[in-house]
Amino acid sequence: MEAEGEAQVRLRAIQRRSESLWKGLRPLAGISTLLQEPPAAGLVSITAHWANGDLIDPAWIVGRMGEQGIWLRTIYDPACVRARTLQREGIQRMVQRSPVAEGSKSGVRYESRKFL
Repeated sequence: MEAEGEAQVRLRAIQRRSESLWKGLRPLAGISTLLQEPPAAGLVSITAHWANGDLIDPAWIVGRMGEQGIWLRTIYDPACVRARTLQREGIQRMVQRSPVAEGSKSGVRYESRKFL
């Protein structure tokens, strides 16, 4: 019984972090969450588009964020980026450093924004 209670506490913490990341990413220009409501567990999936509307290659995003120590996964069907929300510090760093496209593919600038 005790382990069951600990599992529920962990699940609630993961759900809170998922919701926090989901809410933090939704206002970013060019970023769309796959789900229209916060996820039930610790996975948040997004797509990102350049200013001209073209899809940003998920593998490119994973690589750029990995250079900053933010570890994500590429999902191929549907083509998206997936983040696990197990540690709060990673969530804050991802939202703060999410690339926001401001221009064409050849002239992209990135800005840090804080939403949490």
